[in-house]
Amino acid sequence: MSETPPVRPRSAPHVETLIRETERRLRRHNSVLVELTRRPSIHGGNLAEALRDIAEAGAETLEVERVGIWFFAPGRKTLRCDELFERTPGVHSGGTELHGAQYPVYFKAVEAERVIAAHDARLDPRTSAFAEPYLIPFGGTSMLDVPIRRLGQSAGVVCFEHTGPARIWSVEDENFATSIADLVATAIDATDRRHAQEALRHRVDFEKLIASVSTRFANLADEELEGAINETLADVGAFVGADRAHVFMLLEDGLSAHIAYEWNAPGIESRKRAYGELPSASFPWWSDKMRHGDIARWRTPEELPPEAANERRLSERHGIRS
Repeated sequence: MSETPPVRPRSAPHVETLIRETERRLRRHNSVLVELTRRPSIHGGNLAEALRDIAEAGAETLEVERVGIWFFAPGRKTLRCDELFERTPGVHSGGTELHGAQYPVYFKAVEAERVIAAHDARLDPRTSAFAEPYLIPFGGTSMLDVPIRRLGQSAGVVCFEHTGPARIWSVEDENFATSIADLVATAIDATDRRHAQEALRHRVDFEKLIASVSTRFANLADEELEGAINETLADVGAFVGADRAHVFMLLEDGLSAHIAYEWNAPGIESRKRAYGELPSASFPWWSDKMRHGDIARWRTPEELPPEAANERRLSERHGIRS
């Protein structure tokens, strides 16, 4: 007698559909990740551009309304949003801050967990503190947050925000989000390498500048002094990216100063005549710095202290920003 071959049970149609849908999602996720890894922004050291590309790709792939990329500030008590992409309007923004004192449970989860999959973010204890100030006003229902792991600790978090009916995050969603966070870490590493290379080049160029200046003034004849000073002002001004460089000299009475030597970048108007003689007593903050051999610097006139009111007015009048 022949044996009847065993009958293999056929999968239910909905199971086969689910398998095909899972395979489709995985192929799409992998395709997006491969495409992202090939983008120059990820490995070129331009972190802002890389974050824009990553956030936009993440939002489109997981079909969420918002993707935010947040980094810990020094002290690790604050998370700052460096990139927020909103899919419907196609808008990039950032700058929002979250403080650990307001969201202690969430901050602890970011430090300790691999993935924060909050299917109902308004009720999940890790994310419920966002319900009233953020989720409800913006229609957020589900959050998928993945810490950015780097150098043995969390450097920040990538947050995927879903609007509409609450969403159950799949394992495939979580794995894709984790890969996105890894790409952010890769972009940070690339940016750090670029900064290190630029710092090294800057150091080498600085040493070359010092050597050239030293050579220029070695065994210099008196009649060559003015030309050498002007050449040096030009070299130093160009090196630091300035528009003007001056050498102020005190007059014999020590009560005022004037521009003795000047360099202006191409297209920049001279200020030698406009300044004329500057009375030392009118600029006590700057004069005091010079007498004590200190550096007087400011990035904007608004940074100047109250005692430098005249210096601020002079800077504003002549369009000096720093």
